[in-house]
Amino acid sequence: MNVDTATGLSAGNALRNTCITGRNAGNQFQTDCNAIFGSPAGVAANAVNQVAADQASAQNAAATRQFRTSLGAIGGRLAQIRLSGQPANGDVVSIAQNGDTLSLSGGGASADGTVGALGGFATIKYRTGDHDLTDYQPGFDFDGWALIGGVDYRLSEDMVAGVALSYMQDDVDYAGGRGDMSSDAWGITVYGTWYQGEALFIDGMLGYGSTDYDLKRRLSYVAGAQTVNQVASSDADGSLLTMSIGGGYNIANGSTTYTPLVRLDYARNKVDGFTESMSNPAAAGGSMAVQIDDATYKSLTSRLGLQVAHAFSHSGGVVQPSIQVDWVHEFQNDQETVSGRYISDILNNGTPFFLFTDNPDRNYFDVQVAVSGQFADGVSGFLSYNTLLGFDDLTYHAVNAGVRLEF
Repeated sequence: MNVDTATGLSAGNALRNTCITGRNAGNQFQTDCNAIFGSPAGVAANAVNQVAADQASAQNAAATRQFRTSLGAIGGRLAQIRLSGQPANGDVVSIAQNGDTLSLSGGGASADGTVGALGGFATIKYRTGDHDLTDYQPGFDFDGWALIGGVDYRLSEDMVAGVALSYMQDDVDYAGGRGDMSSDAWGITVYGTWYQGEALFIDGMLGYGSTDYDLKRRLSYVAGAQTVNQVASSDADGSLLTMSIGGGYNIANGSTTYTPLVRLDYARNKVDGFTESMSNPAAAGGSMAVQIDDATYKSLTSRLGLQVAHAFSHSGGVVQPSIQVDWVHEFQNDQETVSGRYISDILNNGTPFFLFTDNPDRNYFDVQVAVSGQFADGVSGFLSYNTLLGFDDLTYHAVNAGVRLEF
């Protein structure tokens, strides 16, 4: 059969293998199965594309976007809190990094003297893009937003620590009207930074999040005498553990600062198994609900980057435009195989099919342009844009804005 993905081929083989036994005779599953494989090859392939549950593979892609957002928002801003130097009095000139947030200490850009050791920040991020159809996953568009806020405290002249809470929402629309998925995620992150003098710094973070995935697969096809219009609904829970450690070195040249950076990021995403329910189980196609097993995905990436920023002073404070380019390398996130079965199949324990994730893109670039401003009374803000370049089959854009206050 000329199906779209490897998951479709696996699902088609599982259906055909159980269909030919006739062991499901007398129930809706056998009727639906016979209608598919009693049709011409092209019609059968289209039907199998519809009933294959390859949409579920996008769950890990949604978690990856959450991973990128949280690490960018917390780890990124930590890496840049000393962008223009670290005077001993605590004044700091810094900008957003990876498009997500501002420095968590200082605010001395206004030249009004030192600010309080306690600070608070809030940042909002909108992201959008698309994923092309591949041999393993369906095509889809996505968009979503994230709100991250937290507090931090200057423990000493060379150490800052904080905690942040996040809420992220993501929507996926599958190509060809094959359904949609939404996810809602809550997370907490603890983070810290240590620096030596005005140049060298080391940052770290540890985060945990919980995600709810609401998937609706739309089945719409004609096979034999059947016209199928069904929605298969499921609700799955996931948990995301993230860790990051990195460092850099600020090299000042007048009002311009060059910052080479290195970072390691780790994520483990666990998605619980789920069972679908059909919108009309007694109608044509009503037996095509699936059960998908638990899945665990792991990612370990390195980042080597360079940020260049220039500070412009004015009567109200300091404005800093910047550009940053990171080379990202993926060490893990290998292609995963997750088993599933059609729950109406009497032989469901003996005829599994398999979901496949894409092979990872091992190397790509994360590019960001940003502008930040730091003003009187410890107030600062930023606006930024970032995108991914050289990432196969993926288009990604993000716009970020944030504000920070010192107390």
